[in-house]
Formats: sequence, structure tokens, C-alpha cells
Amino acid sequence: MRPPAAGELAPVPIELYVSATDPERPAIRAAVDQVIQRFPRLRLTEIDIDTTEGRVARETMEKEHRIRDPGEATLCLGPFHLVNRANDRQIQTYFPYLAARVFDPSAGQGRLEVDPVPFARSVFGAQARLEPREVSELAGQRIFAVLEDDRPVGWVADLFRATRCPMCNDTQFLAALSPDLEIRAIRPVRPIERYGKDVDAEERDAYLKRLEGRKPEPDLQVDAVVGATRTCLAYRSLLLDLGRALTAR
Repeated sequence: MRPPAAGELAPVPIELYVSATDPERPAIRAAVDQVIQRFPRLRLTEIDIDTTEGRVARETMEKEHRIRDPGEATLCLGPFHLVNRANDRQIQTYFPYLAARVFDPSAGQGRLEVDPVPFARSVFGAQARLEPREVSELAGQRIFAVLEDDRPVGWVADLFRATRCPMCNDTQFLAALSPDLEIRAIRPVRPIERYGKDVDAEERDAYLKRLEGRKPEPDLQVDAVVGATRTCLAYRSLLLDLGRALTAR
């Protein structure tokens, strides 16, 4: 790979480990080439894993990336890797999103403006009214008491955390809690992602459902979304912070 000329951005190497005789190879290459057309700084090296040299290179790569469950094909981009295993075609599914996030990590960063009132009314009823509350332990977060006929009926919070991960988007969601701090509902503001792609609604909703009915206490443990562990840890941490702060009021 030649060095970049003055003023030219450095190329970004990617490696594709696949058998030259793999019947899936044409589809994999077509997907990879399409992404390269979109991001021409990408420079592809294809390694035939049927050769002795290719097998050695693949074994070295799998050790470096700590891949414990190898598949039929692997794509590496910097510290990130995607593996095709049987019908789980990660390369075709996620590589466009992975590349887009690598070249523009700011796309998933920052707090989004969100109106919490429709969410609150979907949980507590059409008459629900929100009043902001200052909670010193939750500086930077938006906390609201939910009132109906001037009676407190719960809490709504707009919670945000910068993930500081080049691949992960920041975490932001709305949470509704009952007066005794049971989690009534959670609605993502920033999507839950895997490799830069929104997880399927069914998978997302199943995760959120596992949180509902629980209390934000230290024993709050639910199965995370596979491939979105950092985001799910941020959900748990933010909910625990919220629970501690509201309990202390």
C-alpha cells in the first residue's frame, strides 16, 4: 500500500478472510465492494483461507481479535470484526453501517431534543402533567414529577450518557417510574445499535420488557442485547443513578 500524498487522507485497510471456493464468496465480495465504492479510502486485502499462508494468517487474526467461534468468512476493519456463520451473515448485514460509523463517529453522538409529554401521557394517561424537578445528584439529566389533578402519580426522566466508544452511539432514553419507583416503561431516544445498525424492533422491545416491572436497585440484572452490551450497561447504570437519587429525596 503506497503512502498517502501530501494532503491526501491515509487509506484504511480492511482484510477479508474467505475461501476462494466458498459459494457465498461472490455475495460477500459484492457487499464489500459496494461499501468500498461509498468509502473509497477503504483498501481491501482478500486472504484465501484454503492456502497454507491464508490459514496461518487467519489463525493469527482470530487470536488477535479473540474470536472464539470462527465462521466461514471474517472481515476485519481496525479493531472491529464481522463473522459469517451459517445463516448469520454479519458481513453483508453490518459492514455498511460499521464503515459509516468509522468514517463519521459523530453520527451517534450528542443529546437529542425530545418532548417527554407524549411519552408521559402514554404511560400515565391523557391528563398527566409534568413539572421539572432539580435533582442535584442527577446534574445534566432532565427529571419530571408526573401530576394528575395536582397529585403525584410518578416520575419521568430523560436520561443521557456519552458512551465514548468509536463504534457505539451515545445512550439516551425516556423512563417512566411509579411513585414507589417501579419501572413502568422505557422508550429509547437514541436507538440501541449493533455495529452501527439499529437492532430489530422485536429484539429491542424484548430487552425493554425485561426491565419493566423491576425497580432500579443493585439487583437489577437482565439479559443484554447481544452486540450492544455497552449500551445495555449504560441503561442499567443510568437507572440505578435515577433510583438512588429519587430514593434520597
